[in-house]
Amino acid sequence: MLIGFSIAHLFYAFQTLINRKYFYYPVLLFLAGLCAIIPDIDSFFGNYASRDVYTGHRGITHSILFVCTVSLTITLAMRTLPQRPCNKSNILEGNKKFIMIFFLLFLCGLSHLLADLPQPPGVWGGIPLFFPYKTDGSFLRIGGWSKVGWYDYKILWSYIFCGVTSAILTALLSISEKVKFEVITKTTAVLLMIINLSINIWLIHYISNSRYVSAADWEKIQNEFLKKSPPMINTATRQGRVYFIRLFRSIK
Repeated sequence: MLIGFSIAHLFYAFQTLINRKYFYYPVLLFLAGLCAIIPDIDSFFGNYASRDVYTGHRGITHSILFVCTVSLTITLAMRTLPQRPCNKSNILEGNKKFIMIFFLLFLCGLSHLLADLPQPPGVWGGIPLFFPYKTDGSFLRIGGWSKVGWYDYKILWSYIFCGVTSAILTALLSISEKVKFEVITKTTAVLLMIINLSINIWLIHYISNSRYVSAADWEKIQNEFLKKSPPMINTATRQGRVYFIRLFRSIK
C-alpha cells in the first residue's frame, strides 16, 4: 500500500508539472492504495497454503491478467460517472484522463506483483505472473528468489517517512497553487517527484543487495534494526505487528 502511495505522489507531481488535474489527491491515494493491495484479496478465501491458482493464495489474483482486468474495470466504472458537457476538446481531454487512470491503477497493481517476486518461494513456488500461460502442463510460476523475507522493517519505515514527507509537500503544493505562486508550485512538484523516484530506486538497490537465509535469520536481522531504532519506532513496530496479525486472522 505504501509503495502504491509513492506511485500516487509521482502521478500527482506529474499532473502538477503539466498543469492538469486528472485526480483529486484523496481519490488518487485511495485508488493507488486499493490497487496496490488488491492482489492479496485471495488471502481471505480458500486455502491460504494451497498452491492451486484458483483456490489458494498467490494464485490468479497475482497475475498481470488480473491486475489489468481490475484496472480496466475501475476505469470503465469511473467513466460512467457524470462528466463535463461534451465537445471535441473535452472528449480528447477525457480520453487522456482515463488513460492516465488506467495506467496508474495498473502500475500500482503491478508493483504488488513485482514486490512479491524477491520474497521466499513459500509453498507456492512464486506467483503465476503470466497466467494462464502454462509450461509442462502446469501454470508457470515466477519469483521466490529469497532476496528479502516476508516483511522488512527498514523498507516499511522508509516508505512511511517518504509518505509523510510527500503529504507535507502536497499540502504545500495545494497552498502555492491557490495563491498562484508558480515558482514554488513547480519546485515543490519536482522535489516531490525526486523524493518518490529516489525511494523506489533505493528499494531496488536494497533488495538486490539483500539475501534471505531462513525465517529465524531474517527475524534476527529485523530485531537488530529495531534495537538501533528510536524507542517510538521500536514500540510502534512491535505493537503494530501484533495488531495486524490479529486483524488478519479475525477477518479471515
